[in-house]
Amino acid sequence: MARVLWVAAMHAEALALTGVLSGLRVRGGGAEGRVGAHHVRLVRLGVGPRRGRERTAAALDGWAPDLVLNLGTCGALVDELKRGDVLHGAALLGQGGRSELLPLSGRAMAIVTVRRPVVQREERARLAALGAQACEMEADGVRAACAERGVPLFVVKVVSDQAGAEPDAALPVGAGRLPLLLATARFSTRAFQLVRQHLAPQLPRWMDEAAGEPGLIGPSLPVSEAVHDPRSSP
Repeated sequence: MARVLWVAAMHAEALALTGVLSGLRVRGGGAEGRVGAHHVRLVRLGVGPRRGRERTAAALDGWAPDLVLNLGTCGALVDELKRGDVLHGAALLGQGGRSELLPLSGRAMAIVTVRRPVVQREERARLAALGAQACEMEADGVRAACAERGVPLFVVKVVSDQAGAEPDAALPVGAGRLPLLLATARFSTRAFQLVRQHLAPQLPRWMDEAAGEPGLIGPSLPVSEAVHDPRSSP
């Protein structure tokens, strides 16, 4: 049995994850329950690496789990990935450089943390050139909090969009408040459905696998300076 912290950025993602928890109890900004023999605490982080780091750190300090799973959606930076595909992070690119992540069975990819949605082909190509196959918005902050405390981290995502490679009404491209609100509503609905249908059903297997994985987060390695450009993502 393990104590496992699940962290997700969006309310829709977190809500979809509660469907696999038995003995569900709602608490604060998240929930608690069980998956098989494992005790799970689910915390919603909010979007962005800063919130990811701060709220993961608070959750770790308040509960001391055995391991952390960062769960949610991601954008595809390569055409081989399609909406609904589930992948786990083999490596994570962010402000701290490149970090190797603990492995799980299944499709392993390099993921880059960005600070805003990727909706342009040029930005998609730039991030792919760094060696990333998928992008998301909080995992590097989660990684930092876990690394500071020596807690193992696994990152599992389901592809929600093509990150600007094709027109997508759920991505906030238009100017003005109304287009942004409409896109956010569409994306939240999509994220809930994808996490519930494609990611959540596989969690019991991955929980058992992760709980038996020895070792901690791998060392940081240098990546292209483009990843540190404060004017762009990440």
